[in-house]
Amino acid sequence: MAVLWGDGIGTKEYLGKHLHTLTEGLRDRYRILVHIEDIDLSEEERLLWENVWVYYIDVARKVWETGRALKMPTTTFTAKEVMECYGKLEKEYVFPSFEERFGRQENRDKDYMRGQMESPNDHLRKRLHFADIVRPFYAQEGLFSPLGEIGEFTVFDPEEWRNEQMYISIDGQYRRCLDKRNFQEYVDALLAEAKRTKKNIVVASKHTISPLDRVFCEEIERVAGGMEVNVQKRLFDSFLPEVIRGDHADVLIACPPDYARILAKLSQARERGVEKKEEKSLPSDRIIHRIAVGSGYGEIFEEDDHSLWETYTLPQKELGEALKKALNDAQSRRCPVTVVLPGKKDPVSVSMQKFIEDLHDEAYAMGGDSPSLEYTSLGSLAAELVQNPLSSKYQVLLMPNNLGDFLSDLLPQIYYGTIRPKPAVLGIPEGYVHVGESEDGKPEVVFADPSTGTAPGLATPVMQSKIVPAGMILAFSHILEDPRLDPLVNHIGTSIRRATLELLAEDPARESYADFSTQILNRIQGMSAEHLKKTPIGKRR
Repeated sequence: MAVLWGDGIGTKEYLGKHLHTLTEGLRDRYRILVHIEDIDLSEEERLLWENVWVYYIDVARKVWETGRALKMPTTTFTAKEVMECYGKLEKEYVFPSFEERFGRQENRDKDYMRGQMESPNDHLRKRLHFADIVRPFYAQEGLFSPLGEIGEFTVFDPEEWRNEQMYISIDGQYRRCLDKRNFQEYVDALLAEAKRTKKNIVVASKHTISPLDRVFCEEIERVAGGMEVNVQKRLFDSFLPEVIRGDHADVLIACPPDYARILAKLSQARERGVEKKEEKSLPSDRIIHRIAVGSGYGEIFEEDDHSLWETYTLPQKELGEALKKALNDAQSRRCPVTVVLPGKKDPVSVSMQKFIEDLHDEAYAMGGDSPSLEYTSLGSLAAELVQNPLSSKYQVLLMPNNLGDFLSDLLPQIYYGTIRPKPAVLGIPEGYVHVGESEDGKPEVVFADPSTGTAPGLATPVMQSKIVPAGMILAFSHILEDPRLDPLVNHIGTSIRRATLELLAEDPARESYADFSTQILNRIQGMSAEHLKKTPIGKRR
């Protein structure tokens, strides 16, 4: 398999040690040889690439050739930041020009032309033709520890801002818009409120992928700078868990209208409180299907003096493939598919709902057990899960990629909320993708990655033993479950996942994870004993 090394805890020095322990153990105990092709996606390495556009094609080719890839967490940066960094590195290196690095005009990604972040995830999803990203979420006995209540927070969300219509459709093209006059009034009122309450401002958005969000952040920062008001810029997905945990009770939160509506639902849930329901068992594992590409944000435009907008794409081919897999999961579980829409009555949500229903009707036109479809918004879904975390609803979810980002970070906080200050470091859920399909229905590429961030603050010698490798190990288990591999390897992959969850549940607040991989190998030895009796290793190819 290819291993795509990254930054922070995603380097060989940190998560790499746990992977090495596992692969050595599989070789010595089961004669399973895992050949690894190292690919360096660290920030230091990417800064030296002469042509980004060509290099990612080469990385994608190596992934296709191996057929399996495990990707570690990576950082992102803008094209502008890359060029600025050139002056800070060793002078002996002859740095390429902007044209050389980012390719000729006809080949250049539009992302760079608008200063967008260089995201390895985004590049690889496009070049490997991902359609459906799967994020399993495990409800494990002992590990399941619901948050209990939502912390206090304050969103600056005046009524006229809350009712701002962000998504429109013109000539069949979806747009995400911002009325400049309303926005200016919002900024003025926000800064006045910050001065009055003497609170700092946290601007939460997706400025790394959305040009419109970037303008939103930069304008608030610009105006605040002249008024001596402190502004902190945060990513909305990683910020959400901190909000419901109560880490930002003393700041003023500002965000675009569509994100403000999510927080408004959570605020309402906080006022209602958590439902005390006596359930006999834990909820089922949840499966999040995210549309891998599209549903993101395109170029930014300024059509007139009053409006600013960016294109918003909803890829039908990828949506269809993700829906097909979600329906298969729902059919095996005998439950509905819950589709999470960006809104309710906006053109994007209406179009997405109609397209999904047409595909559903077409798939089951000849009869058969048809999983039903349910629809909700992310704010309503999150609020309901916080209020009733033991709910057996929402086992299979389907949503655009950006909403999947938010939910993947939010669910660990809701379910593991009392375990540790930063439960997302547990690395659950992990994710995987099955790319392509051969004639026998098996995938052509299995791509897996832990959904935790790079966590650069943890990448220190002091913190090394405290880094929780669970997400990486769970992702590795999906690599071993590749249906093209020997049944013993598949069995070992399943055993590794079971052992990882059991060990986490037995001691979720453990102080050190230095020997966590060794403990997993010892645990799976007992799980595999009966399986090996049927077909001893010596009889296998």
